Amino acid sequence: MYEKKQKENEIIDQFLEEQKIVQNDTNEEIKQEETKEIESEYDYIAVLEIPAIDLRKGIVDVNSAYNDISYNVEIINPSDMPDIPNTNLILASHSGSSRVSFFKHLNRLNKGDLAIIYYKNVKYTYEVNSIENEEKNGTITIRRSNNKNTLTLTTCSPTDKTKQIVIICNLIRADKL
Repeated sequence: MYEKKQKENEIIDQFLEEQKIVQNDTNEEIKQEETKEIESEYDYIAVLEIPAIDLRKGIVDVNSAYNDISYNVEIINPSDMPDIPNTNLILASHSGSSRVSFFKHLNRLNKGDLAIIYYKNVKYTYEVNSIENEEKNGTITIRRSNNKNTLTLTTCSPTDKTKQIVIICNLIRADKL
């Protein structure tokens, strides 16, 4: 398990470094570097980071076969990535104790905690605005302002198997990498 987590961190570090290189070399051809290529099953398009629960996880394209909670944090349709104004990115993952329970500590978040999405050379910082527990019935109700970019995080409640947690985060800033 430790080796898999270490490899995941290396892949995320490489993804973030490539984002910086693309940003720094936008008008030039990117030079080939002699670096060790880290092989990955997944082709990440973004990274989710939630410092309060020590989570850092790559995210794959919505059309990828690996965009599934059985493998990763899943982008739920209908979602839009954060570079589109006034939209909502909805992410889901398992809670519990399996190796793919990336949201196992999501219930520890509080209003004011931060969630960060690294996407297309931009660091999108969101702040937790609301935390709700809903009946677990296959759907969730998302109460958000349509005039803001939001990030919705959802998982099953680890303390009540009949409930699910829905966390709404509002975008507070977007910084170029």
